[in-house]
Amino acid sequence: MKFLIVEKIEEINHKLCKLLTEYGGGSECESAYDLDRGLDLGVHNKYDMIVLGHAGIKAETKNYIVKLRQTNSIPLLILSNEQDLETKIDLLNSGADSYMIYCDDNELLAVVGAILRRYYKDFGANIYEYKNLEINFFERTVKINGGKMNVVAKMYELFEYLVRHKEIFLSKNTLFNRVWGFESETTFSVVEVYVSKLRKMLEQGGLANQLITVKNVGYCWTEKETTN
Repeated sequence: MKFLIVEKIEEINHKLCKLLTEYGGGSECESAYDLDRGLDLGVHNKYDMIVLGHAGIKAETKNYIVKLRQTNSIPLLILSNEQDLETKIDLLNSGADSYMIYCDDNELLAVVGAILRRYYKDFGANIYEYKNLEINFFERTVKINGGKMNVVAKMYELFEYLVRHKEIFLSKNTLFNRVWGFESETTFSVVEVYVSKLRKMLEQGGLANQLITVKNVGYCWTEKETTN
């Protein structure tokens, strides 16, 4: 696993990094000490999770979340010493996966584990293989019949999220909020457009039927045999 810690207080940043480096028997961790640097790293690098220290200025933390969600759906945990319920709700609605008052290392590790298990159903595996399909979660690449597919960032995010949650129907709203972000300026119809593009790509490997669409329910990636 690879973590990014965005926390301006150096002592806390180092403590979190040390704690998470030992997570799962050995992980990687990078540090950022301001939001601008943390956003740049979060957008341009590959992480399994970002831990963001909320310094008490809600607008700045919210801006970070919104901008991050415009590019990816990396699991994001907010750590704070603020008890304000309104702030917590606002930041969660902006795209954070969890918000906790950090006071105990064991509780933090439990929350991190819960988020990772929920987001990565088979977390720990970097490669997903099904029939003639291969997805490299770390390199963010898709291969069909051994050939690398030309997949734009948002299509990859959508496909990975569907595969990570295989056999579960995900609503259009859920996919939109996770991939494009709660406050994205685009519309929900973008989900249909990208699902259509994704299905055309899968047709090249005879896999289009594994991406199920049910009207008024949502979309599902399945490994079961289906005629769609």
